[in-house]
Amino acid sequence: MTGSPSPRFFEPLIRDLVERSASSLLGVYGPRTDSLRAHLSKVLQEPAGHEQSFLADPVFEAIFDWETAEVTMSELAKRDFLSERLVQAMATEAEEDRLKEYVFPRNRRPFTHQYVAWKHLKAGDPRSVLITSGTGSGKTEGFLVPILDDLVRRAARKRLRGVRALFLYPLNALINSQRDRLSAWTRPFDGDVRYCLYKGDTPNQLPKAKRERLDAELVGDRTTLRSDPPPLLVTNATMLEYMLVRLEDRPIIDQSKGLLRWIVLDEAHTYQGSRSAEIALLLRRVLHAFDVKPDEVRFIATSATIGDDSKESEERLRDFLADLGGVRRETVRVVRGAREFPVLSGGSDTSDEPLPPYDELRRMTPSERGSRLESSAVARRLRRKLLASDGVLTLGQLTKIRLSAAPAAATETPAMVASPEARRETLELIDIATSAQVNGEWFLRVRCHLFHRTQGGAWACISKDCPGRAGTPLEEFEWPFGKLSFGRRTRCDEDECDALVFPMVLCTECGKEYLAGREDLENGTLVPRDLGGVETTEDVPDLVDHGGDDGDEDEEEDERRDALDRYLAHPATPKVPTVYRDQRTGRWVGPDEDGALSFGEFGAEPSGHPRCPECRSSRRTDWLLRPLRGGAPLVLRNTIPIMLDYTPELADRSAKLLPAKGRRLLTFTDSRQGTARFALQAQLDSERNYARGAIYHLTAAERTDQEPDPEHVAQLRGAIEQLEALDSDSSHIQHVI
Repeated sequence: MTGSPSPRFFEPLIRDLVERSASSLLGVYGPRTDSLRAHLSKVLQEPAGHEQSFLADPVFEAIFDWETAEVTMSELAKRDFLSERLVQAMATEAEEDRLKEYVFPRNRRPFTHQYVAWKHLKAGDPRSVLITSGTGSGKTEGFLVPILDDLVRRAARKRLRGVRALFLYPLNALINSQRDRLSAWTRPFDGDVRYCLYKGDTPNQLPKAKRERLDAELVGDRTTLRSDPPPLLVTNATMLEYMLVRLEDRPIIDQSKGLLRWIVLDEAHTYQGSRSAEIALLLRRVLHAFDVKPDEVRFIATSATIGDDSKESEERLRDFLADLGGVRRETVRVVRGAREFPVLSGGSDTSDEPLPPYDELRRMTPSERGSRLESSAVARRLRRKLLASDGVLTLGQLTKIRLSAAPAAATETPAMVASPEARRETLELIDIATSAQVNGEWFLRVRCHLFHRTQGGAWACISKDCPGRAGTPLEEFEWPFGKLSFGRRTRCDEDECDALVFPMVLCTECGKEYLAGREDLENGTLVPRDLGGVETTEDVPDLVDHGGDDGDEDEEEDERRDALDRYLAHPATPKVPTVYRDQRTGRWVGPDEDGALSFGEFGAEPSGHPRCPECRSSRRTDWLLRPLRGGAPLVLRNTIPIMLDYTPELADRSAKLLPAKGRRLLTFTDSRQGTARFALQAQLDSERNYARGAIYHLTAAERTDQEPDPEHVAQLRGAIEQLEALDSDSSHIQHVI
């Protein structure tokens, strides 16, 4: 990350994600055949951007600061553009630590897009605004400040009862995230400006003692909400729907008739298709119930991922919000955030000094690195192209730009751009550029977007003569099949092959691989077996029986009568009959017929369960023979610890006593079951690692077979003395001492 003591970040992070994802998948399934393991290890560890890699081509986004307005909060208060009481409340530091991060100082200049949104929303004629800007650009402040300003001014005249502002969020987590910000900015008003987070888990009535301890600005239960509605209500579409039809919620609406002035729709990009139509109809019912007209309400939509900078996009966004709220198109304004890119020193555009070796650049100070990069045409071109492309380019595009600006640009070829070495050097240059400074400004600041795929299975051509084996570890005799693919298919795509392709399954006990098929009992034809979609479980089988109702079981039983599950193995597999099948049709054939292939073939035992010929284990099919899959839980289990390792430690020295030295990571997922599995597995992994470490150190301490080398001990002590003599506050050596 920018400002890290070590210039290495993106290059080792991306490499670790790929390599450890491959190792994790192979560790879970443990392929038994050496040639298969070697092939999978090579293919799955292809660098990011490769067709078969776990990571898509990384996308880099420039994240320089957002443009700021030429006015401070204090000046806005002096002009009475914003209430003095609100500006002072936002600048007041709360006593609670969780609220301190929301302090908005009086001398702060708001971002330009925030100030533009404020001006539109504070205009005398009601206007609706769609704010589209990147993550962390202060979109919430873009609508919350003018709303609070309106409520503060009205509360100065009389007590506010009834909903005046309605915030709709798609997720309860987003609703909860607004609590601290709202409390930080409304608490100084001693209950004059109140709010309520209305969700499914909002209690019906709090005990008296707990209600009395509640801060004055927060309405904490439904009873209070219904008897004395606050001016600001934060909820979701489902609860709003209930509020419109539920009799017990009727007092909220009755006391709010004619008062509603603001409707906020966060994460506007989620309202697409039928979802958009449902929200549009819901908003019309809300306006009718609250007895207000569309042109009396200011609709506000926010999103970090909607639209682009084109004029056509702006027109579509304007139509989108107008249709959603039922307002006139001419009253809608689109506000975009814009980055403020620092300009390099003048007179450097013509210089072109070759960059020294990267290791030498890393040993320089940030200012020295910045000076060398500023004088390099390659570094300047990379920076300029990234900033000129809406701040977003892939690693492949950046590599092409770097090579085209290099002195050897005439020899540039597509193969050079795609080579792992060229892409690695580009990542190293990005790491160096994000740790270099020019006149106190970072030479480059970027955010990396990484897209990690799940492993949906593996499919193998049944022909041992498949040309796709050539030049890979699969050429070995112990691999009895052909080319291996990671995309679902039924025919081999290699020239002069066209053999059937079957899904590969592995024994969970010994790791032996087989191909799964289904045999038609009428004609003896074997076809690839459909193993369904990507599973959400990996190394922990699902103990819940997901069988359907009686009708589904009968249908499945009828299907079993017509076909049997069969598995293809190496023809030399002991205690398994050898069969011959046509490589293109899967029919039973004689050994001398054209296209005949020999396999070991087995199916279910009399118990109804298959038995692995290699280890003789027999269990339920979905427990014993499983496809090579890795769903979201395995991805999370692998990537989260890696990302945590690359997260900066807390600056506080006491953080060394905290788990992961105080590092923190926030993740979002829409899979509750997957999250629960990950949480359990993460706890188990932590306990296992602790036990393994303890056993290792106890065992090492008991070793008596090797006496320490006195010369080696003396060398270590000398090195320790040299390190201790250095400045222990140096960030470069602090982790060594």
